[in-house]
Amino acid sequence: MSWEVSERKIRAYLLNINHRVGGPKARFFLARGFAEGAWQVLDEALRRHPVDNPIESEEQTNYGLKVVVRCQIQTPDGRLSSPSRESSAPRIDPSKSFC
Repeated sequence: MSWEVSERKIRAYLLNINHRVGGPKARFFLARGFAEGAWQVLDEALRRHPVDNPIESEEQTNYGLKVVVRCQIQTPDGRLSSPSRESSAPRIDPSKSFC
């Protein structure tokens, strides 16, 4: 299984300090070296997050699958940091065709 995080969610929500809900998350990620201009770095870190660490719970919401992973994430500034413990990302099953 792999995970997918949309570019739109990363740029407009997770790295946007002006977003009403995502602003605190953006400040967290930007302070640790992630950048809107290099959003792919956060994309890769978020994809690795549930692969490298145990998933505590999953819940289907109106926005997609909410996954709770309790752990730390490697950041561009070299720190291991604890981001928000809940993230929403669709799981991609490679055995299914998306054509």
